[in-house]
Amino acid sequence: MEPTTMPSETKRPPRWTGILQLCGCFAALCSLFSLIVTAGVAWQEYSETHWPEATATIRQCYVERASRHSTSNIIDCRIVYPVGNETVMSSVRSGSWPAPEKVIWEFHPGQAQAMSDKMQGWVEAHPQGTTIAVRYNPASHAKAALVTTDMPIGGARTPGNVQTTESAAALSAALLIIAAFARRLSAS
Repeated sequence: MEPTTMPSETKRPPRWTGILQLCGCFAALCSLFSLIVTAGVAWQEYSETHWPEATATIRQCYVERASRHSTSNIIDCRIVYPVGNETVMSSVRSGSWPAPEKVIWEFHPGQAQAMSDKMQGWVEAHPQGTTIAVRYNPASHAKAALVTTDMPIGGARTPGNVQTTESAAALSAALLIIAAFARRLSAS
């Protein structure tokens, strides 16, 4: 009787390597989405630098909730400025920051309170009647952007978006490399 040969067994990689690979692909999709958003925001900010300038007068500035259901605060300033023979009413806003009473896990309560104080200080330094330089969209005069970005959480968002995109891409690469390395180790 001839000896029977067993088919060679193929080792299956551990399940966690597949999970790592899936997470790496998800992070890659996130970095791609972030890249698209970053490119759009960068283009918008670049376009704003070419808008005409005007001197705006602050009607009212205050710190408020970013939205009705939000736990974050923003600075919102109602402004008016001349464009030709018309007086344009508009607003300029800061980015959002968690309110001190609603601090979420990634912020230290002192950090949230310090930013809240900084936002309130900026508002108090810009009372009604204060003038600020703005740029306005020549196609839609009511769209305005600050020329000087001393407003807390104001100014260009592109650098932060680039950092987020780089972080997501690095995480994706790390997860995919670890998954590939672990699969090779388990195969040998």
